Amino acid sequence: MTAMRVRDVMTQAQWILPADCPLTEGARRMRQWGVRWAFVVDAGRLLGVVTDTDLIVVALASGRPPSKVKIGDCHNPNAPRVDADQPLSKAYPDAHHTVAGWVAVVKGEFLLGIVRSTDLYSGHQLNEREPHTRQHLIDWLQGRHHR
Repeated sequence: MTAMRVRDVMTQAQWILPADCPLTEGARRMRQWGVRWAFVVDAGRLLGVVTDTDLIVVALASGRPPSKVKIGDCHNPNAPRVDADQPLSKAYPDAHHTVAGWVAVVKGEFLLGIVRSTDLYSGHQLNEREPHTRQHLIDWLQGRHHR
């Protein structure tokens, strides 16, 4: 049996904004999507993530009209990410500690999808053939797992 890879448990990224998108349009899209953050890309390359707070702070601090500020001016380049071909056993220990609860899945610099830490956990457990009980998952989600 081949080891499961991150790409085996990822889903398609849904909330993506191009770096050259005006801040006002990005904010409008995020409100329409009902989300507080979105990926920022340039020609498919993941640049980072932008949050609703980033939009407000940058818009106010820049002194420019919000319609003249681009999403690429606001993003945080430190979005958590894992390589799509990385084995789950290697990705899980690092990725499940993210505060965001998700990790961008990339191939090189390109955004392929997203994986939630619970997906990594489930895949890791199945991949390692460890007992996977409902209570164990609940304990892990509530931070009562042992490292």
